[in-house]
Amino acid sequence: MEVVGQKDAYFVTLNGTELERDTYWRYDEDSIVGSYYFRFVEVQDGVAGLHGVIQDEYGYSKVGLHLFDLNDMHQVTDPKELALVMLAIHG
Repeated sequence: MEVVGQKDAYFVTLNGTELERDTYWRYDEDSIVGSYYFRFVEVQDGVAGLHGVIQDEYGYSKVGLHLFDLNDMHQVTDPKELALVMLAIHG
């Protein structure tokens, strides 16, 4: 039975992190470097197995899906922060 308003995730990592296409993420690196922002694009299957495709201000990259399970990884949901991240990546 489907619950009204419930949405299935596009992809769920091994540790249970739910990924949706076109979501923005922040990796909180140490205080010297600051935070790294990117957009999750999609999951692709390749010779080495599944990997995530992300986009940052420099272009597209492939990453291991375990990246999203790190303690320092957070989905950007604050509207003001999200606007700045989108501007940085797409601007």
